[in-house]
Amino acid sequence: MASGESPPVLETLPSEIRLDILCILPYDSSQALIMASPVYFKTALEYRDLIRRQNGAASVEAFTLEAEAVYCARRMRLSEAYTQDGPDSDPGYYTESYPPMHASSHYTMETISRFAVSYMRDRKSNRKVLSFASHTGEQRRQMVDFHMSTIMPIARRFTQSALKNFAGQPEAQSSFVHEPITTTEEYRIVRAVYRFELCCQLFDDRAPDLEVVARNKHGIDLATMLQLLHTMFHPWEVEEILCINGFLEIKYNDIFDVATWDFDRNKPKFGYAPNMSCTDPLSRLSRHSYHRDYYLCGTLTRGLGLLQRALSAMEQNHDQQLVEIIKNEMRIEPIGFLGTYSGAVTEICKNALRARRGLSEQDLKRERRDPFPFRGDIIPDPNAEFPPLAWTIIWKDTYSNVVGDAIPYRMRYWGYVMWDAERITKAGGKEILQRQSRGIRG
Repeated sequence: MASGESPPVLETLPSEIRLDILCILPYDSSQALIMASPVYFKTALEYRDLIRRQNGAASVEAFTLEAEAVYCARRMRLSEAYTQDGPDSDPGYYTESYPPMHASSHYTMETISRFAVSYMRDRKSNRKVLSFASHTGEQRRQMVDFHMSTIMPIARRFTQSALKNFAGQPEAQSSFVHEPITTTEEYRIVRAVYRFELCCQLFDDRAPDLEVVARNKHGIDLATMLQLLHTMFHPWEVEEILCINGFLEIKYNDIFDVATWDFDRNKPKFGYAPNMSCTDPLSRLSRHSYHRDYYLCGTLTRGLGLLQRALSAMEQNHDQQLVEIIKNEMRIEPIGFLGTYSGAVTEICKNALRARRGLSEQDLKRERRDPFPFRGDIIPDPNAEFPPLAWTIIWKDTYSNVVGDAIPYRMRYWGYVMWDAERITKAGGKEILQRQSRGIRG
C-alpha cells in the first residue's frame, strides 16, 4: 500500500466482523479474500478451524442427503454394530433417516437393502427435514471435515481432468469447454463423488491378500449390486458414478506406477529397494502382473479417504510415504466392483438380474422406446424426469436404463453426463456424442 493511502474499507472493520465475513462467505470466496488481504490472512490463521467448519457447513448444506447417507454408512462399518455388541452401543452414529438396526443384525444383504430403500425413500420425498442444522454438533463436524478434506478435493480433480479431456476431443470448441462450471454441473459432480463413496461403504468386500479371498461375506453378488444401484439411482446417475470410478481407476494406476517404480529392482529410488523380496506385495502391482486389476479394485473400494491421502503424498513427491501407504493399505477385491469389464455393470450381470427378477418397469419402458426428451437442467430430480442432454442425445430422446459396458468408456473420460445443455451445445459436445455413441445398442 502506498504511503498516505487509506486501507481498504474491509480491512478496517473490527476483527469480529472480519471473522463473520470469512465464516459466511462461500468457501472459494473466503479463500480468495484470505489470499488477497494480509489482514484477513492473519484472521484466518487465528480462527482457521472455525472458518473451515463454517465454510464447510454452507457447502455441505446442498448435499445433506448424500452427506448423511455416507456418514451413516461409514459409521456402521466403523462401529461395533455388526458384532455382538450391536448398534445400541453407539447411539450417535445413526440419524432419523437411517435408524439403528436391531442388536442381532449383521451387515447382510437384508440390512444393505433396507439402507438402500431408506435412501431412495428420502430422495423421492425430498424431505425438508433433511436440514444440515438438524444433526448433532459432532455429526455436523464429521460431515464437514470429510466434505472439505476429501469430497471437494477429489471433485475438483475430476472436474479439471474431465474438462481437459473434453477440450482434447477433435470436435470440441475449447473456449466454451473451459467456461466456469455452473451450479448444476458442480452439484452433479460433487453428488457423484459422494455416491461413489456410498457404494464403497455398502458394497466393498475386500480381502487383505490373495490367500484370504473368500466368498462374499455379505451375500451380495454382482447382480444384486446392480439391482441395488438401480434401486438408489436413475440410470444416468449410475453413469455419473461410473465417470468418477473411471477417473479414480486412472489415478490409482498412476499411484501404483509410482509405488512399483520406487521398489523396482532395476530402477530403485531408495537404498533398501534392491533387497525387496519377490514376494513383496508391491510386486503384485506391476503393470505386468495379472493381480494388479484385482488390487486396484480392492484398494479403490476402501474409499476416498485413502485415495486422498495417497494422492496428496504423490503430488507432494513424498514417494516413501506413498509407498508405505499403498503397501499397508492395498487390498484385493474378489468379486469385482463398478468396473465395466468385470464389475456389476457388465452385460453378464444385467442378464443374470433379468433372469432372476424378470423384466422391470424400466426394462419395459426401454423396450417400448417410451419418449424421454430433454426437459431442462433441473436438480434435484427425485422422480427421474430431467435427464441431462447428453443422455437424451445418445438414446435419441427415448427411455433407456442401459449403463456400464454397453456405453463406450471413452465417453466417461470427459464426464459426458455431468455437463449442462449449454456447455454440451456450445462446446461441441453433441458432435462428440454422435461420434462416440455410434453403434450403441440399448
